[in-house]
Amino acid sequence: PPEVGPMVQALKEIEARTVATTNKVVALMLAGDRPGAETLLWAEAKPQYEQWLAATNKLIDYEEARIIKNSETANRDASLYGDDVDQFNPLRPFSRKPPPWGLTFGSGAHTCIGRALVTGLSHRYDDADPTHGTIVGVLQALYQAGAALDPEQTPRRNTDSYHDAFASMPIVLHQL
Repeated sequence: PPEVGPMVQALKEIEARTVATTNKVVALMLAGDRPGAETLLWAEAKPQYEQWLAATNKLIDYEEARIIKNSETANRDASLYGDDVDQFNPLRPFSRKPPPWGLTFGSGAHTCIGRALVTGLSHRYDDADPTHGTIVGVLQALYQAGAALDPEQTPRRNTDSYHDAFASMPIVLHQL
């Protein structure tokens, strides 16, 4: 869309200014001028990073609005999903054309690099060539080995991450 070009250009311009200012801050620090670096950081770099973030968010908001606008028609192509696309049907016959995970991992150049770990490398989406990735294989092996939480050690959450993740998850294997 024509609206994207100016947004991308503005993003590139603020990025160039911000990187140049950041390099000056680093140079001042390396030269031993901490007060000069801090002054430049607060007076120029901080507002530039805020502008950079605002320009990035403007582009993201625009793209999200386009996606939401088209979400009514997403996954409603009768040639892919059958004539009952407007009906909720979790038992819908399996289609070979779209991946069974939908857009969970993105697509094209923006495909999540972890997709193969979860779904496998297969490009077929049927039971003749199951798409079991490494993660599924690891989980199957753990279940077969009788994996259970270690009653003597409590799992610890990763407090350094925004994501709901664990730093440790002690287990015992009962069936080895």
